[in-house]
Amino acid sequence: MTLSQDGVPVDGSPDASHNYRAEGAMKFHHRLAALLSVCCLIAVPTARGFELMPADDGETAGQTLTVRGEVVSMTLLGGVSGFDNRIAPPDAAPGAALSCRTLPAGFTALLGCFDARTELGLTLATPEGDVWTMGPAVDNGDLVPHARLSATGPDTVLVEWEDLNGGGDADYNDCLVELKITPAR
Repeated sequence: MTLSQDGVPVDGSPDASHNYRAEGAMKFHHRLAALLSVCCLIAVPTARGFELMPADDGETAGQTLTVRGEVVSMTLLGGVSGFDNRIAPPDAAPGAALSCRTLPAGFTALLGCFDARTELGLTLATPEGDVWTMGPAVDNGDLVPHARLSATGPDTVLVEWEDLNGGGDADYNDCLVELKITPAR
């Protein structure tokens, strides 16, 4: 495959473009992993263990996740949305979001090494321009929680997203990711 100066495939084939995006995401992931491994080797956490807090209003979605002294990775599990939603940490660089639809299930990205107590946030951006956050309903423009979190193991949290404005069909199956949370060494 031939790339232009800005790194875009010049042959324009969808497969080449898709492969290029996946290769770019992999290169980004490997660079990030190398940088974060240094962070985690230096870190001296004082306490470990994530906290999954229920939603303030007792709803089944809108929970918050807090980590401290831990490394967090995210694995895409898939989803059934008709949209190519993109998921990322809220402070991610433009273009660093991962596609819930075009990347293969099982694709894993390192989110970071969190030494200090940190409320972990993720965003889901839709092609329509909506951006939904993980956490309470008040954090979203439509005042609806768009992520449902559940601990599925001692070091694993499942995040299920609803991508439609107003809560849509409330099936929370539009983008599914698994967060693996392990102690920093």
